[in-house]
Amino acid sequence: MQEREILLILAVIVILLLFTTRTRNQTKTIKTQLQQKQEQEQLQSQQEQLVQSKSASTVYENAIKSLVTMVTRVGNQYFGGSGFFAVTGNSSLFDINQYLYLVTAAHIVTDNESLVDDVWIIDNNLNVYKLNSNGVVLLGYDNLADVAFIRIPRSLTNSNIPHLEFKNSRTELKIGENVNVLGFPLADDVQSITRGIVRDNKFTNSFYAESVLTDANTYGGNSGGPGLTDDGKCIGVTSWGLQDSIDGYNGLSASNHVIPIFERFVSGSGFQKGFLGIRFRNVTPFDIPIRNITTTPMGVIVLEIVKSSPSLVAAVSVGDIITRVNNVIVGMFNNQSTIFNEIHFKEPNSTVSLTVMKYNSISNSYGPEQVFSNVLVQEIDSAQDLVGNNVRKLLKIY
Repeated sequence: MQEREILLILAVIVILLLFTTRTRNQTKTIKTQLQQKQEQEQLQSQQEQLVQSKSASTVYENAIKSLVTMVTRVGNQYFGGSGFFAVTGNSSLFDINQYLYLVTAAHIVTDNESLVDDVWIIDNNLNVYKLNSNGVVLLGYDNLADVAFIRIPRSLTNSNIPHLEFKNSRTELKIGENVNVLGFPLADDVQSITRGIVRDNKFTNSFYAESVLTDANTYGGNSGGPGLTDDGKCIGVTSWGLQDSIDGYNGLSASNHVIPIFERFVSGSGFQKGFLGIRFRNVTPFDIPIRNITTTPMGVIVLEIVKSSPSLVAAVSVGDIITRVNNVIVGMFNNQSTIFNEIHFKEPNSTVSLTVMKYNSISNSYGPEQVFSNVLVQEIDSAQDLVGNNVRKLLKIY
């Protein structure tokens, strides 16, 4: 082999060695970069978990002084529940220097729509108050919205007890936000906390008021406790869970309607609750193929005329879909309002306009929207929910 060929071979070998070394270095660099990225992601995840843990701890530490444990008596039976001191943004209504304002669930202080025999309230400083004693009074309750309000003279305690603040669950709460639920689960774990996310900030169906739906696990005894976002603001009052459901499908009575109800009772005005006179259910995605709905799915389907009036009978029949109340779109989807909020706060004997799609049972189809004005709003029976069902028979009440 000639010297020139030998030199050429050696040059090729050197080039190959250099390329192999470079490739190894590049591979090592890539591996290092991947490892660094994985380590960064792991660190970020740990930091997020730490922040969430600190958030829950901070929420609890800031709210616990406002929480109470409740014991009620019905005959020879005793039950546990929760409550909390709170005010709304309308500070002129609340004399917090003279009184404590307690929020709880209506089903804590009522039994079969009547008041329970006795109610004891134990605050975080172990002060004990008894309803209808020493100036402790029930300002009012709304069985349908499942909220009740009690006023306690501050003179009964030497403790500096703070009030939580509400924010609007419809306009100030986003789906996916963290929610912290405080209370007295199973009447066993006094003033504890559980945590989850907001599944829906305006959940509703045929049986109960607008709710904040959460996967935070709640149990009997949590009723009446607050649901708080990480800023410590209250977005609902623990109310219900679906019967025989798995954990993680629980409802807070939404602050969107708790706030105005609270303010009406604190002001002393109270209110009569509006009732349209129908039993209904929300239009769901299943109705698109089953009922041949060709328009945007919205509204509620009329199942029964529970309490008729001439104007109601003229406007709707069984099977019809009410799509709007006073031109506000109603339904279960995110951009729609709940018929509860559009009717519940209307004064009995006032009127509303209904936009209705009439149902043709022969062709199983719907006609175009029609507007019916001056439909009478009736007064609801306090023993029924918005649609005429006894809500306590249908739900696992907390």
